[in-house]
Amino acid sequence: KQKTAYEISTRDWSSDVCSSDLAAEEAVQIRRRLAQSRPEAFEPGLARSLGALAHALAHSGRHAEAARCTAEGLSVLLPLLRRFPQALGDLAQFLAQAHLRDAQAVGQEPDDVLLTEVAHILRSPPDDDDEAAPAT
Repeated sequence: KQKTAYEISTRDWSSDVCSSDLAAEEAVQIRRRLAQSRPEAFEPGLARSLGALAHALAHSGRHAEAARCTAEGLSVLLPLLRRFPQALGDLAQFLAQAHLRDAQAVGQEPDDVLLTEVAHILRSPPDDDDEAAPAT
């Protein structure tokens, strides 16, 4: 039997959210292991995976966990962001905005020290050495 548009629109999507949480958590674990052996090569990917996990968590209403993930992603990214602000600026900005949004959603104080550091780096004039940035 084919489903009506109403049945499709009222479908319970929670199982899809849970499976995306699991996939994102698995990606984080894989990237953590890779980053241990070659941080410069894999930390941007780890930060991106933490952002994806945060997005999935926020989508399922788990904003406090999402805020922790984005803070961790920014912490992981920060050393490379200092060296390659142009290459990693968009990712850092995405993580910072998500961290602020998710912290505010649950009435938590965002990590102001981390956000201030990221903002300072992103406002600084570009450095000519940013050309050899790691692949993201």
